[in-house]
Amino acid sequence: MTCQKDDKRIAFIYKMLLAWTKGKFSYRIPKTGKNDKTEAIINLLNLLTEEIKHSFYYHIYTAGQAKFRPRLMWGFILNLDNQIKATIGKPPTVLSTKLNNLRPTAYFNDLLTNKSKVIWRKTLSRLQKNKNDTSVHQELSFKTKNKLTYTVDSTINLIKNTHTGKQQLIVFNIDICAMPLHAYSVSTNKSNFLSLPHTSKRIIDKHTDIKALHLIHQHLKENLNSPFPSLKKLTKDYGINEFKLKIGFKQFFNTTVSKFHQEQRLNKAHQLIRFTHLSIQEIAFDTGFNSISHFSKSFKKQFGYNPSQLRNRFK
Repeated sequence: MTCQKDDKRIAFIYKMLLAWTKGKFSYRIPKTGKNDKTEAIINLLNLLTEEIKHSFYYHIYTAGQAKFRPRLMWGFILNLDNQIKATIGKPPTVLSTKLNNLRPTAYFNDLLTNKSKVIWRKTLSRLQKNKNDTSVHQELSFKTKNKLTYTVDSTINLIKNTHTGKQQLIVFNIDICAMPLHAYSVSTNKSNFLSLPHTSKRIIDKHTDIKALHLIHQHLKENLNSPFPSLKKLTKDYGINEFKLKIGFKQFFNTTVSKFHQEQRLNKAHQLIRFTHLSIQEIAFDTGFNSISHFSKSFKKQFGYNPSQLRNRFK
């Protein structure tokens, strides 16, 4: 019996490594709670997969589209009873439930792992209790057919349907993967190695500062319905000086603090315009803009077209 269980865990490890070769870093191996070498390897693989995934996330726009690409966004529209009313985009076929044959009473939390079900309940409670908190960024894990878990970065939005007057939930999931290994051509040409840029020495290397930077990064993603907070407030709240905040954020995330927050707000606005019936004015205010003209100008600067053009394209 023990041998069979070990074979099962080794099969999971094989599936995980196979997914790596295809550039897929959203899978996780379920833990069994055993205290042995196989379980230690599983824990290390899950941690390493998380690090690789986030590394791709931070560098996706600096490495070029030849190596990294974002997958199409997918997600769900739910009512407040957790029932799935519609799907957005094309959810992965590996999920445990066939989403193209959903029953009218299908529940979103049935797709989640037990751990994510707890996170989901807390997230819903937070959204419903705090009227000023209409958007939450959260990592969710889905059950799959092959018994691995599928982990993605999710944004959960609580909005009011302008046609029915009822509140509904929109869950956006954005996955990022690398090109499969066979897409790379390996060259031993010496000049190719000589032309590689040298990485500069990190200015921020203190553990507490690195942790503060990641907490600020997370805080900004979870508060897209608010205007950009001042750098002084961020430094005070997270115990990091302004110089380290500016330099460190650029070092780790390859963008400035304010630019990152602005781009995230506009990305959220883009999703809401495309997949909801909220008015452009409602969306502007919901993403922290106090002026419609400022919102439209910023939106066009980032995407090359204004909000009305996007809305008309998907009517």
